[in-house]
Amino acid sequence: MAIVLDGEKLSKKIRDDLKKKIGDLGRTLHLAIVRVGDDPATNVFIKMKERVGKEMGVEVTTHAFEKIERTALQEVVLGLSADDAVDGILIQLPLVGIDNEQEILDLVSADKDVDVLGVQAIGRLRHYKEFLYPPVVGSIMALFEAYHIQYRNAFVVLFGGGRLVGSALNTWFKRRDQRVGHAIITEHTTDPEKIIALGDIIIAGVPGEKNAEVITGDMIKDGAVVIDAGYFKLGERRVGNVHFESVSKKASHITPVPGGIGPLTVVWVYKNLYFLASRRIKNA
Repeated sequence: MAIVLDGEKLSKKIRDDLKKKIGDLGRTLHLAIVRVGDDPATNVFIKMKERVGKEMGVEVTTHAFEKIERTALQEVVLGLSADDAVDGILIQLPLVGIDNEQEILDLVSADKDVDVLGVQAIGRLRHYKEFLYPPVVGSIMALFEAYHIQYRNAFVVLFGGGRLVGSALNTWFKRRDQRVGHAIITEHTTDPEKIIALGDIIIAGVPGEKNAEVITGDMIKDGAVVIDAGYFKLGERRVGNVHFESVSKKASHITPVPGGIGPLTVVWVYKNLYFLASRRIKNA
């Protein structure tokens, strides 16, 4: 039976340390969240972020729009980027009804991009010595360290190529840790099951209810480490991309849903906010 990687417990430890650091800055930090649409899963994560921000003494303002014209959304993001009272900006994806989300993400200044999704922040990740972990990347690396999981000599399979999970990890491994062999599975990949079966470490993060619990125990090798960054509500159940019951019987380590990656990615937003704000205060 797999060891369950307790993201909730680890996130509390990180929160406690971070709360003190934020308090020592001497002023209240301000995080602005921009949301378009009314997706239930999105609302869950926003509430988590608002709750954690309140716990750590951070002012969190959510700019929520059911619908908004592209030009109006651009003005909102540019205004927040120019506002000295705002320390960090988070564009909650998906932006419902907005084509080319990347153009909106790219409007966020790298000095305020807590999710590391804009072109400036991604450039720093690729090329600079001083950089931020994207929240999912930071969360997974923290779990690997806490549970002494070696990943550098492993073959990593990324199930999904989205911005928040697969793309962020792909950039990390290609630009920051080239000792890691990895493959990324997208909707265009033929025979994904054959690739998953090779994975020493499997990291899943694909949206869409059709992908709920799609990775099952018969698809993975014995002893694989399985990280589930998916999130879906199926009736009263909350699940990820991984069928926990069957996979946990073969894996060596596995994250649960909820209580695995989710709490860590939320707290990592605030780690990034603290890093960016403390740098601005230092350079002021």
